Amino acid sequence: MQSVSDIWSMILTRLREDLSETTIKTWFDETTVVALEGNTLKLHCPNAFKRSNIQDRFLPNIEEGLRDIFSAEIAVKLLDDEGLTRYQKKEAEQPASLMESGEFTFETFVVGPSNKLACSAARAVADLRVLCELCLPFVKVGGWFLAMKGTDCGAELEQALPTIQALGGRAAEPFDYTIPHTEVAHRVVRIEKIGPSPSQYPRRWAKIQKEGQKKAP
Repeated sequence: MQSVSDIWSMILTRLREDLSETTIKTWFDETTVVALEGNTLKLHCPNAFKRSNIQDRFLPNIEEGLRDIFSAEIAVKLLDDEGLTRYQKKEAEQPASLMESGEFTFETFVVGPSNKLACSAARAVADLRVLCELCLPFVKVGGWFLAMKGTDCGAELEQALPTIQALGGRAAEPFDYTIPHTEVAHRVVRIEKIGPSPSQYPRRWAKIQKEGQKKAP
């Protein structure tokens, strides 16, 4: 399962596609991730000058990276030391967690819009290698990705095996099903997430379209 720190690492990886390493080190060396709450990513930067420059110059880059990762609009809030203290105090005053109460289970509560999925599913709208890149990074270790393909997808699955392995997955035995009251048959390719996906995946959709499978994992 990828943490909020993993998300920030993915953002920095994407920033390096547009910014030099010197720029990254200069402006983000004191920036740390605090939390992802709902549709807001909270970052902490104690340096007022750097915080102001990030806000003015790099916020669109960060938000674009978040949009690529989550396929949703995620706001970014930069906290100073005082703001971080208030946030930590608020968190400390929260009632006993659902985990401690025994009410927290994956079936009843999911935190965050991504990286916490026990199971992800996709229709046969793209090559299996592309589907795996778009879905597997967001499935927690121990979870499953189900790809609904045609019954003639054997060769496609064979070609996707290196990608599946590189993304921390393992293909299990697929199964066929027929839509009730029809003769339409489909095959469900089952992929178990047995290890973490590299932080640079999924790539930006535009990059996947531009490069195709040439640089697929």
